[in-house]
Amino acid sequence: MTDMNSEPSRLDRIESAIEAHDRQIELLFTALSQTNDVQRTMLEAINRLGTTMVDLAQTVDGVSQQHQQLAERQQQLAERQQRFAEEQQQLAERQRETDERFNVLLEEVRFLIRRMDNTDG
Repeated sequence: MTDMNSEPSRLDRIESAIEAHDRQIELLFTALSQTNDVQRTMLEAINRLGTTMVDLAQTVDGVSQQHQQLAERQQQLAERQQRFAEEQQQLAERQRETDERFNVLLEEVRFLIRRMDNTDG
């Protein structure tokens, strides 16, 4: 038989095993609690990220609308510039025509003046 003083009794071994088991369970509960905290923090971060994504999508939509408006305004400006260039070209053509008529008229006046000078003298 074994000496009771040198070896723990069966009850002592069971109590030790239960205490070790309790410590492991306590460690598991602590780890589980920490995991829950991490998961809660991650869920909050995911929710904030979702809100940020919605905000970003709205911002992108707004920028897209502004870009479209700018593109339309740029097109309108290009059309106005084209009309202005055409009007300038027409004005330049009318000015050339006016200059030609003036030159013809000036030649006629000079001709008449020479003719009057020749008839007087």
